[in-house]
Order: sequence, then C-alpha cells, then structure tokens
Amino acid sequence: MRKVAIIALALTLAACSTYPQTPEDRAGIYLDLAVKEAAVKNMGDALLYFNIAVDEPGQEARVRTMLDENPGLQQVLANETVARLSETKTPDGLQHAAERANKMATAGIMTAAETQAILNAVKTHAQAVNQSGEIPFLLHSKMKGLGLLESPEQMQIIVTRTIKEESRARHRGLAQAIFAYAADPNIPAKQKQEIQDAFDLLYVQADDLPFASAVFPKQAKRREAFLLKVGDLAKDTYIVRQSVWNGLPEKAREQITRDYRIDLRPDADYGVVMDVQTVDRSTAGSNAGSVIGSGVAQIAYVDRSFNHGNYSPWTQMGFGLLGAIVGSAANVAPVERYQHFYTIRRGDGELAKTTQTLNSPDRMAPGTCLRIDGFAQAPQRICEETSIRLENFLLGSTLLQRNPN
Repeated sequence: MRKVAIIALALTLAACSTYPQTPEDRAGIYLDLAVKEAAVKNMGDALLYFNIAVDEPGQEARVRTMLDENPGLQQVLANETVARLSETKTPDGLQHAAERANKMATAGIMTAAETQAILNAVKTHAQAVNQSGEIPFLLHSKMKGLGLLESPEQMQIIVTRTIKEESRARHRGLAQAIFAYAADPNIPAKQKQEIQDAFDLLYVQADDLPFASAVFPKQAKRREAFLLKVGDLAKDTYIVRQSVWNGLPEKAREQITRDYRIDLRPDADYGVVMDVQTVDRSTAGSNAGSVIGSGVAQIAYVDRSFNHGNYSPWTQMGFGLLGAIVGSAANVAPVERYQHFYTIRRGDGELAKTTQTLNSPDRMAPGTCLRIDGFAQAPQRICEETSIRLENFLLGSTLLQRNPN
C-alpha cells in the first residue's frame, strides 16, 4: 500500500496545473490526501501523507487546524504510528520517527501522552531489533533518543557487530566512528580493548589514519606503512546498499568478501525519482540600450547640424549606428533558466523533495537512480539491485573466473 500511496502522490502532483512550490501549498495537498484516505479507512496511507505534511517546514499550525477539524483523527494517527513501527527497517527510519514525535510535541500537534507513547514504542522497538539483529545498528548509525546509547548491554552488541561488519566490508565513515567511540574516556575498558585487538582486521584506509592515530598510535603507524607498500587496490570495489547486503546469507557474504572489497552505503544515500515538474524561469533579452543609444546620438547630431546648416542623412545614419554600438553595453541578454521540482523515494522508504535550478530544460526522468548527496545520477544497478541479484552476479562471475570451462 505504501508504494501505491507514493505513486498516487506523484500522479496528484503531476495533475496540478503548477507544481506546489511553497510549503503551505504542499502541506495543503498532503493533508487533504490524509483526510481522504482516513475517511475510507486506509490508515497506512493516511499516516504517510500526514507525516509528509508534518515534515514540511513551518506548517505546524496548519496541521493542528486540520486535526481540530477532524475530531478523533489525532488519536487514530498516533495509534497507527505505534502500530506501524515494526515496518521500519533502518536506523534512520527509527531516528526520523523519534524526531518527528518530538517535533509534534513541541508544536502541540500531539498531546504529551500521545507523544510519549510513540517515543516509548520507538525505544522498545529499537532495542528489540538491535538485539535480534533485524535492524543491525552500527557505531555510525543515528541512535539519539532510541534508548541504545544509555544501555551498556545494547552498546556492547553494537560494538561487537560493528567490528565484525567493518572487518569484512568497508562502510563509509564507519572506521572513523569506531575510533571516535574508542576515544571516549567513558566507555568500558573492555570495549576499547576489543576494538584495539581487532584493529588489523578493520578496513582502515589513509583518510581514517588521523582518527586512528589519536587512539591507537602504534597500530595506525603499522597500517600506514602497509598502505604505502601495497596501496588500496588489492581487490575490486563494489558499492552495495546496506539493506541488500543484510539480506545475503552469512555464507554468501564470506564468499563475496574473499574476492571483492565491498563498499557499503546507507540506503538513504540513494533514491529513485518518483515525479518531476519544471517551471520555466527564463527571462527575455532586451536591446533597449542600443535603441536609446541610437536615438540619443541621432537627436544630438540633428540638433547640431541644423544649428550649423550642414545636415546629412548619411551622417545621421552613421551617428545612429555609433550610438547603437555604445548603447549596446546596456542591453540585457536573454537568460534561460528552469526550476525542476523533484519528488524522490529514498532507499529507506522515506520521501524527499528537492529543487534544482539549471540553464537547461533537461531533467532526470522518473525512475532515475540518484545519489542524494550532491544530487547526481547514480548507476541504476545500485537502486534496483536485490540480495538475490547481487549474490548471483558476484558469486556467479567469481565461479566463472575460477572455472572457465
């Protein structure tokens, strides 16, 4: 139903005569959709649209008004939020749920009791899925407000898991997060020793060394010498989204990491364009400078020539051309500018909106895979890849290389 709701939202926006450009306009559309879905008991979709409206900046009062106009909907949405936490499959998703609950409490959108119920449910779910591994929290995951940082038992699970994951696949920024955690004087000595003992197994590269040397100088110096000797090209690097990697069987991960250097990226780093609308912001050019310059020059010449009795139409034309050339400095060249409004479904399931202004009407088509950071097109494979496809591709190609016959 969530995918259906996202497609419906894209169609709704596409049907608008002009793309809703302000937070007020967008929040109005999302809240209307939320009310319509709630009326037909599609509470999952209603909650999706409601959350998007809440995320629009500065629209708390409008959201509050909508709830006041629909008695009972507030409690239903609060209950639905708690009920659907089990559908959240990423650390970012849980963090976002906690942040949104706090925002609603501050703005008076939800009561203190409703907000606390959501936050308690978020913490309970986060601790359960961390312990089971259903959501594999790592040291660089967002964990504020999830009750994990305050629990030594939960953090021990995360430290051990982090060491294991970073020893077989490189996660962007994870090695630095490990050393930042190890530098904290308040962590248990056992955890710091565990990290130190595993140092040589971690994917520590040149950009990680300043962080490593601040905590483990001897190990960092040894790794630096190793990198200078062999470099970082021992294996082919393959970029994989975290959820795809998590979906692989343990045996498949071990086989893949023997032949490839896996660069894991958070699902939220990538997204698929769901809808795009373009507004032409181009401005027409103006040759007013040339016209005025020519006119002023000709008037000056005619006035002077009549006073001296030596008028010539050819000379007047020459003065007009000269004035036009001088006046052309004040001309305004035409400017071609287009504003593209994108709706993006991120890899973690959340919707994102962004605006791009270019000098060309060319834009990324719906379905395009892109990297959120930098808003650049990414290989389509990264967004479309599944655990089964990855296993078949990497292990299949490896088997072919080893057994060409």
